[in-house]
Amino acid sequence: GFIKQKLYRSKPMKNFLLKIIPFTFLFTSILSSQTNEIAQNSIHLELLGNGLIYSLNYERIIAENFGARLGIGYWQVNESGGDNKATLMTVPVMVNYLLGSRSSKLELGIGICYINYSEATEEFLGVDKSATLGTATFAYRYQRPEGGVIFRAGVTPLFGSIGFQLWVGLGFGYAF
Repeated sequence: GFIKQKLYRSKPMKNFLLKIIPFTFLFTSILSSQTNEIAQNSIHLELLGNGLIYSLNYERIIAENFGARLGIGYWQVNESGGDNKATLMTVPVMVNYLLGSRSSKLELGIGICYINYSEATEEFLGVDKSATLGTATFAYRYQRPEGGVIFRAGVTPLFGSIGFQLWVGLGFGYAF
């Protein structure tokens, strides 16, 4: 029934997180170095972009102008007049490099986006109930070196079992 479906859907996500989160923290701790050039941490909300519909992201600058990012997005809608719910959960994991000086930068990134969704969402993506897609970022990023407000806008293509899809993203957040 319903509980068995929930457990089935969560198992791939649990396995994915058990693999990627320790790797991310190990990677950031190995490469971590203090830099005064840019605020080291940021949190931002991205609309569309690497997390498809939206994602809440944490980013850490781990070496001069080089960062790692982990995000999560969740979307659910009820079918009108029915009990069927369409759900979509995304987990973008990215590394990026910032080019430029002072506040205006070009952000170049590469990574993966783990996707898990219900059957009602299947027509939207055309892949199995879960997939790991490649993703990239080519964006303008406004961020003062000392931190504060972040604005990002750019192209965020998705590729893999779905072919190649050109996607765009817009992000707002805070660096500290």
